Amino acid sequence: MRSSIRLALTSQLLRLNAQYHGAGSLIGWSLVGVFARELARHQPERACHVYTLGSPINGNPEANNMQSLFRWINRNRPVKTDWNAFNKRRQSPPVPCTALYSRQDGIVAWRCCIEDAAPNTENIEVGGSHFGLVFNRQVLKVLTTKLAASPTPTD
Repeated sequence: MRSSIRLALTSQLLRLNAQYHGAGSLIGWSLVGVFARELARHQPERACHVYTLGSPINGNPEANNMQSLFRWINRNRPVKTDWNAFNKRRQSPPVPCTALYSRQDGIVAWRCCIEDAAPNTENIEVGGSHFGLVFNRQVLKVLTTKLAASPTPTD
């Protein structure tokens, strides 16, 4: 993650932690899920849980249907995958992580959206498309159920 993006997201996270008196859950769809995991990795005391929705967090970062478009748009510049950085990001951050994924995603290969098995990880399969995950009823039900069961910062 670029340092300017990290600084902006960290600043927002600090503001929200102050406003709501403690750590909160981070929810990220697609690439924003990768950012949420990185925030939790670098600021674990500020995140109590990370939820990713169709996020490319594992496997091969080029296993998606956007890669061809990305290469076409950037045809005058070579596209280089930073494998070292990607491999560092594959391990889950030190907070509970739940990955929601769909085999019908259509953009990111579903196997790339699941967490490796660990004591702090969980994978939940839902139906639907990548672009529909943010308003998918199954996803919203999982999130509302899990968030309702989570302790609040004042507990």
